[in-house]
Amino acid sequence: MPRRLRSDVYLFIIPALCKGYGEARFYEIVDYIQKEGGRFLAQHISAALRELRKRGIIEKVDKAKYRLVRVAPYCLMLDDFEKYSYVGALGLRDGRSESEPEIAIRLLIRSGIRPVTKIVLTTSEGRKSWEDKRHMFELAEIELIHDVSVDELKDIELMTKRLEAIIDELSKHTIPIIDCTSLNKIYTIAAHQVAIRNHLPLIYVYEETKELVWLRPIEELRKQIKKKLPKILSGYK
Repeated sequence: MPRRLRSDVYLFIIPALCKGYGEARFYEIVDYIQKEGGRFLAQHISAALRELRKRGIIEKVDKAKYRLVRVAPYCLMLDDFEKYSYVGALGLRDGRSESEPEIAIRLLIRSGIRPVTKIVLTTSEGRKSWEDKRHMFELAEIELIHDVSVDELKDIELMTKRLEAIIDELSKHTIPIIDCTSLNKIYTIAAHQVAIRNHLPLIYVYEETKELVWLRPIEELRKQIKKKLPKILSGYK
């Protein structure tokens, strides 16, 4: 593992990039640092940017523009970052009039979070049981991934790999919120593991009361990331 990053400059550079939804020009980074009270020389900032590039955390877009390779979990540092996504699962209908992902997304919107991308994992049987509600998923712009296999339903490692692949892609431009409510226990365990490993929010919905519970609240994660940012950055190559 690479040596741990120790300079406080990273506590300024990462939010500066997040202000631009993951990218910023060098002068914008410098301006942000100065406005926030950071006192670093330009060469110190340049050296830190080179180190982040070497570790694969940022990339250089052009001569003086930098971009986070993934905005999650870093941009949780900002109170006003707005690009969230939702990842959930869909079980068999069993007489339900409304799916758990629909309830969760509605509750997220009510709380002030409007996911820009919504992905829901299910099986072919799960999709068929909700077939007459398909138009509702389309209206809600929910993307159903309906090829979850029997093997994945029985294997935590396989389900974790499936979730990780989805999270990796979404994390490039959004902060995924993982819903561990539906499908089965294997999915729930995998969702927990992926959320912890990637420093991401995790939610659960009580079906009967339609109550949204934050198992890994955004505010707590924000504090942890601010406190442990150098360590978190050092964990990525």
